[in-house]
Amino acid sequence: MFVKLTENLVEGLVKVERLGDERFIFDAGGQTLTGSRSKTVWRLGQPVRVQVERVDRIRQRVDFDLVTERGTRRTAPPRERVPRGRRKMGRKGVKRR
Repeated sequence: MFVKLTENLVEGLVKVERLGDERFIFDAGGQTLTGSRSKTVWRLGQPVRVQVERVDRIRQRVDFDLVTERGTRRTAPPRERVPRGRRKMGRKGVKRR
């Protein structure tokens, strides 16, 4: 979900995985994301409160996290990443980078 801050026009991203532990269905006609279990609806142009999660100056990207009105994080902590596969092995079992 893309976010644009009103004060300084910074744009960034709230990853769908950070919205909660459920699937979200995108409705192109209504420009909405709807939670499959909670039925939470996120609409285009809907005001939200965010905090900066990560800034990548080289790629010029900003990741945000949604927060509640009390200022606490709304989403669950990130899940542990599972390795996608083994590294390729070169000659004699030496790992290549």
